Amino acid sequence: MNKKKKILFVLLLPILLFSIDTKIDSLQQKMEHTEESVQKIELLIELSIEFTDVDTSKSFEFGNQAIELSNKLGTFKAEAYGNLGYINYLMGNDEISLKQLLNALTMIESENSKVRARLLKIIGFVYIHSHEYDRSLEYLDKSLNIFLELGLKPDISKVYYAIGNTYRHKEMFNESLEYYNKSLQIDKALNDTLEIAGTLYTIGSHYHVLAEYGKALETYFYCLKMYEKLDNRIGIADSYNAIGTVFQSIEDNDIALEYYNKHLEIQKETNNKLGISIAYNNIAIIYNDYKDYDKALEYYFIALKNDKELNNQEGIATIYNNLGIVYFKLKDYDKSLKYYQQSLSISKELHDGWAIANTSNNLADLYFDLNQYKKSFLYVDKAFEYAQNVDLKEIELESFLIYSKLYTKTNRYKKAFENYKHYTELKDTLFTTSIKKVAKIQRDLVEEKKEKENKLLRKDNRIKSLQLEKQKNLRYSLLIIIILVFFFLFVIFKRYHDNKKENILTIKKNKLITLQKEQLDNAMKDLEKLNINLEKKVDEIKIGRKRLKMLNKIIRHDLSNDFAVIKSAVNIFKDNSDKTMLNEIQKRVDRSIKTIVDYRNYESFIDSNADLDEIEVFEVASNFPIHFPMIKFSIEGKCKVFADDALGSVFSNLISNSIKHGKASQIDIDISSERNICTIKFIDNGSGISDEVKDKIFDEGFFYGKTGHTGIGLHIVKETIEHYGGSIFVLDNEPKGVIFVISLRKVIKK
Repeated sequence: MNKKKKILFVLLLPILLFSIDTKIDSLQQKMEHTEESVQKIELLIELSIEFTDVDTSKSFEFGNQAIELSNKLGTFKAEAYGNLGYINYLMGNDEISLKQLLNALTMIESENSKVRARLLKIIGFVYIHSHEYDRSLEYLDKSLNIFLELGLKPDISKVYYAIGNTYRHKEMFNESLEYYNKSLQIDKALNDTLEIAGTLYTIGSHYHVLAEYGKALETYFYCLKMYEKLDNRIGIADSYNAIGTVFQSIEDNDIALEYYNKHLEIQKETNNKLGISIAYNNIAIIYNDYKDYDKALEYYFIALKNDKELNNQEGIATIYNNLGIVYFKLKDYDKSLKYYQQSLSISKELHDGWAIANTSNNLADLYFDLNQYKKSFLYVDKAFEYAQNVDLKEIELESFLIYSKLYTKTNRYKKAFENYKHYTELKDTLFTTSIKKVAKIQRDLVEEKKEKENKLLRKDNRIKSLQLEKQKNLRYSLLIIIILVFFFLFVIFKRYHDNKKENILTIKKNKLITLQKEQLDNAMKDLEKLNINLEKKVDEIKIGRKRLKMLNKIIRHDLSNDFAVIKSAVNIFKDNSDKTMLNEIQKRVDRSIKTIVDYRNYESFIDSNADLDEIEVFEVASNFPIHFPMIKFSIEGKCKVFADDALGSVFSNLISNSIKHGKASQIDIDISSERNICTIKFIDNGSGISDEVKDKIFDEGFFYGKTGHTGIGLHIVKETIEHYGGSIFVLDNEPKGVIFVISLRKVIKK
């Protein structure tokens, strides 16, 4: 069942027409000491804008005073009238706002003035708000041309962003992203961190809607860093929420819940009702996935109450949809239908195409359970048509699954199989690639966090070391003082002979203390070495567990997809005796066996964390001609390197790739060394690797062509070689084939 998640879009508010970021009391003090002039009109305009969120009557009062003064002075009229239009736009009075802004335009003589450009821009904003998107683009383009001619980069960036918003409302997401990125490039050039963060957030939300989860997560984390740099609590909270929605989309609910709770904590601190509502809604979705339906309903109704108080129609529609999901799972179909229909009605009023399609899929699923297949087809057709028109893979994925179930129930098994196959292939494309990219981002974050912790630990150790040194010096000083005092007492009370004896005793004591100190120092060194080794072993176990988790996740995903297709093919064969299904079953069984065999070869990679040994490359390479008798081998040269048992798996993987993917019949292994580097070249006469994929073959999850499988083998080869402190790259062989070049640290005997 598809779940609509409430994602906060950081929509950049229109830049104030004539405002500066000052406090109301400061502006009022300035105005009291300013004579009637253009400067006073500007202050009145600024005050009217500042009061829009505080006292609307005051806002209009100052706006009208600005108009009266501009009429009296006979100047600054366009600015004053335009400001009143802008205030009405902020208040939601679109019709009045448009009349006032168009009237202000007639007061400007110059065709290319900054004031004209800004008025055109705000008219564009009004048309966005009233859903007249083509008119909006018309005015925003006029505004953009003037700003480009004047070279006003901040204003150009804002118009690019507004055009992006317009295309987003038109659900033309590729065009929208293009303009958001144009805005982002200008903000980066201006080093405007706040604008960069806001635009990044919006771009991330687009990637999320398009189901490009890896890109979305990468963008949101970049955005989070910007807001942390600014110490912007609201921005940090919104980033936490967005990151949580991505993890929820890839079904990593534990991490999603962690980020949602961080988001809720900040929203409660700032008493942001809208933010609190969003947090409760998203946390409720998690509880729904956990099948804790009572908890989910409790959180949904809290969020719904807040949204109704705020008259947040989009939020209300979202929660109605999500309540429908809960009651659907509880088999309370009447309540589920009621909430779905309420959600659909509001989404249509808001012209929210994504929400309409999402709820339509949910209604199709509901009518399927009610055995009303005609209605189910009607709603899924609407959702699927929308998904294909705007290329929304998440909606399309759910539609394929519903079609598969409907065709099965209506005894159209071939179509059921085709749609289920589309579903598994699309899910594989969306989730496998995204999960692997997300996993890489998570690893990078863990490494970054670990490095920070290590820096703090090293700093703490240095401080402790200095403190211990200081304490040690103090103890030695006190000891010397005691000995001196003792010595002088004996000089007074004893004769020279007794004094001499005491000196001998003192020397013996000093030697004993020195010996004990040396023993203590040696014991401390041994303890430190033991601690370092223990920490190293712990780190090795953690790395091994991470790698094992990654391999398990991929094999589970690959095998489950194959088994699902086999199951569908068996059902079709039982009903239709379609022998083509036997070929499909055989192909999927072979692929599953191949998956298991491949992952057996990666077992050594999991444990490849221990201290490296001295390995003779020639001895490792010499084992392979026996295992591949059909291939002609040539092995030349010797060199000893730092590696471990996984080196054999690396060589086996490269040779298998040359045979399987390159169809090679001959492989030459050339071993050479220079100074402290050993170079191993695997040279084959196969079909080679095209330039378009050569830079991607070592990426996790990449595979190419009909012989490609999970795409993990060469990625593991690269990680293993880098673990040894080496590197690997690929070259073309002449006249055909490829050369894999490995560089490793050479063992140098002293």
